[in-house]
Amino acid sequence: MGIMDHYVDIEATNQKGSKWEQYGQRATDIINRLNKDLTIAGTQGLIGAAANVISNAKNMVTPEMNKHAEKMASFGVGIKKAAQNAAEMDLEIASKLKVQALGTNAAGATTVPKTARRARTGSYTDTVDHNTFIQTMKEQYGFTEEQAEMLDEAYRKFDEKFCPDTSKKLNDAKIEKFFAYLAALNEDYAVDYKFKLTGNLKEDFMHFFFDHPFNAFFVTPSNKEAVRFFNSLGMDGEALKKAINEQHVNCTDAGKRDFVHECAMFAIMAEKAGTKPIANEYDDVDALIGYKGDIYSGKMNIDDIKSDISAYNLYYRMKNSKNGRIWDTMTEYNAGVENGSINESQEFLARFGNGDPEKGMEELKKEINRETKGTNKLKSDNPESIEKSKHDFLTYVSEESGVDWE
Repeated sequence: MGIMDHYVDIEATNQKGSKWEQYGQRATDIINRLNKDLTIAGTQGLIGAAANVISNAKNMVTPEMNKHAEKMASFGVGIKKAAQNAAEMDLEIASKLKVQALGTNAAGATTVPKTARRARTGSYTDTVDHNTFIQTMKEQYGFTEEQAEMLDEAYRKFDEKFCPDTSKKLNDAKIEKFFAYLAALNEDYAVDYKFKLTGNLKEDFMHFFFDHPFNAFFVTPSNKEAVRFFNSLGMDGEALKKAINEQHVNCTDAGKRDFVHECAMFAIMAEKAGTKPIANEYDDVDALIGYKGDIYSGKMNIDDIKSDISAYNLYYRMKNSKNGRIWDTMTEYNAGVENGSINESQEFLARFGNGDPEKGMEELKKEINRETKGTNKLKSDNPESIEKSKHDFLTYVSEESGVDWE
């Protein structure tokens, strides 16, 4: 029985602090012994935080937390899911964690039902013209034609290899996996295997969930793993990494959207298991990795504003895209933005207001002004920069949507 299985069994004995301490110590021993192993090091934060939170729960129990006792008791299930996510991303990691990868057989081969495979002839896209894709990637993000072609090829190879399902039931899984690997090509969004616990429970918990969400949720791989993944698809991982990072560096000055920031948002928003549901009990994780995090950091630029709005819209469109064609959906949205048939800010507000942009603006203002543990952790030392970011964001949304905010 592996360490992750022990954490699942703990649900029946979660109130025995010594039991948690026993498993926590075992996890620590394993980590110390195999610290150079990236797989074990990558789970250090998850295992250590789980052990610390439970074994020292008496130091931070509040009436609010008691309401979620059942969810805390099932924390181990989330840990196992996180391990499975890691397993699905990398079969080598799967073997070391002793968790069979999702969508693989016992031999480690990717399994896709034959009935789910669709014939492919010529271009991948059936509903979107390839030239439209290239044009929108150049216009919205500033990619060169060569870089856009490379991204398109990477997605087609990913889709053909992993999950060419013609239904939309796997949309979230496809969104999370593909965009997590793209995001990790930028080191700011990759898992940091150097994460260490300090021993201070409250500081570790906040640091774990809000400073390094990509560690906590185990959504993205490491930067090296991302490059290796694209190499395994027959792509030049380093060339793809260079294209992603060049776009990221230049997008602000060019007034374009930030592609890698959107990829990271897609991956986190698509994650529905692991430790994210627990973190959501304390804060809105999706808002923190998007518009709210940028606002309270006091560093919101035009590329952040545009991407925070469009990534939010795009995720829900891709999630509900027909026939599993998330890549086509992104192109259709971007083309609509360019020709004026889609108003990004109106769509953004409508989702907040259940279809009513006016109501959505009121709800958005309330959410932006609602300070939480996450915003307090991210908050800039300069209050004026936060207020400026709020003003800039709401003004942009207002002017584009036609809905007043003041």
